[in-house]
Amino acid sequence: MSLTFSIVIPNFNSGAVIERAIRSLLDQDYPNLQLIVTDAGSNDISREIIERYSSHFEAIIAEKDNGQADGLNKGFALATGEIWGWLCADDALLPGALEHVANIFKKKPEVDVVTGSCERVFEDGTTLITAADPDAFKKIGIQNLIEQPSTFWKGELHQKLGILDLSYYLGFDWDLWARMSRSGARLVTT
Repeated sequence: MSLTFSIVIPNFNSGAVIERAIRSLLDQDYPNLQLIVTDAGSNDISREIIERYSSHFEAIIAEKDNGQADGLNKGFALATGEIWGWLCADDALLPGALEHVANIFKKKPEVDVVTGSCERVFEDGTTLITAADPDAFKKIGIQNLIEQPSTFWKGELHQKLGILDLSYYLGFDWDLWARMSRSGARLVTT
């Protein structure tokens, strides 16, 4: 039986890229995928794109928020999956990513967080791959070495830690990873 993933897609005026993010999730062809999109009041084409794919979303939250962390918190409040993550509207998953992560969680049930390498693709077509650091949780107090698009965690861990902290306007992910580390969460890299 497949683990269930809950993935939140936060969006604000990302019409140029959001369809790629959505397609990268749907093209996973993963059987147990709960998709939730939060749109902070876009006034571009992204609203039309979200509507076009609405049948694939368990929930669409379209309302003003107090920043990306607030939008994510609204989405995670509806998450019911065993494994959680978020994919920003300008990110994409490589084919087979969810199946790969699910297999790690199944083979290592003691693991709480899985993080992988991340490939950045720049406008000119050049790429940069950042390898996952197996010591990221040991270093998290001084440096954020965890790539959010390639990181997934147990929903029960998130519920134990609580919501994303809105006071960290751009560093709320770093704060979440630090809280995971301090809680004793077990991290594995791939």
